[in-house]
Amino acid sequence: MGLFNNFDDNKQKADDFRQKGREAYNSGNYKEAIEFFEEACELNPSDYLNFHWCGCAYYENGDFEDAIDKFETACELKPDDEANNFWLGRAYYENDDFEEAVEKLERACELKPDDE
Repeated sequence: MGLFNNFDDNKQKADDFRQKGREAYNSGNYKEAIEFFEEACELNPSDYLNFHWCGCAYYENGDFEDAIDKFETACELKPDDEANNFWLGRAYYENDDFEEAVEKLERACELKPDDE
């Protein structure tokens, strides 16, 4: 039972760090947000949202290679998520990898074709 309690504790801590990261992100403090999101990723590496938001913070901070890394992980954890593929495509575009950008943005459109 102790193993499950540890998992639940880590999940709750990760959720708390993600919430703090969202607050920092929303206030434009991307470096602080990255620190919180990285903690969340470490504590609960199976939750795609931790990697998604960490990628967003890296993207907004202008660190597109780290953003790509986080969005790739988020896409591995939840391949059918349109937002992860969209942000990944944007990060590839900003990193001047236009072929990958087009591929990921097309994937995002396939996943949500009615989105404007």
